Amino acid sequence: MEACDPVCRARGIPDYLHQNGRDSNQVFDVKEVLFIRFRVEERKLKSVISFCRQSANRSMYCEGGADDALFDGQNGGRHEGFGVYEISAAAVNLIKKELNVGGNLRTFTLRLFHNPDQCNYAHTEIVACEGGNEVDDIGPKSVKKMIREEFHEAIRPVLPPNLAGIKFEAD
Repeated sequence: MEACDPVCRARGIPDYLHQNGRDSNQVFDVKEVLFIRFRVEERKLKSVISFCRQSANRSMYCEGGADDALFDGQNGGRHEGFGVYEISAAAVNLIKKELNVGGNLRTFTLRLFHNPDQCNYAHTEIVACEGGNEVDDIGPKSVKKMIREEFHEAIRPVLPPNLAGIKFEAD
């Protein structure tokens, strides 16, 4: 296996983030955290949490820590005007909401899917599921709100440093 991907290197992406043929790893350690980018000016929880395959970086592959989530593996350089928050992989896996609709129990969960990109081996998606099956989005809005409330307690902004400790506004 070569030490680096010349395309990724030309984009300014650190060598350790290059996929270089490495397979995905679907085993998440309970101590692992995920780094998720958000626009620095956003303060509303529903603006920083998506239910459509939320993109994240796995900490175990980010030698540069949360800062690695700011690299732009597609276009090169870095995402300007963004911060990073973290959430534990265990917290994501524990999120489960049940809703009784017309006598039918609907169960909503989130699952982690390591989905490496050419220039971002750490790339992971938080996937919404209903009844154990992947869905494009979670509905109704009341379920999204309940899940965001759990995220609200579990996320912690880490970059830029002046945002550390802020709380996003709930829906």
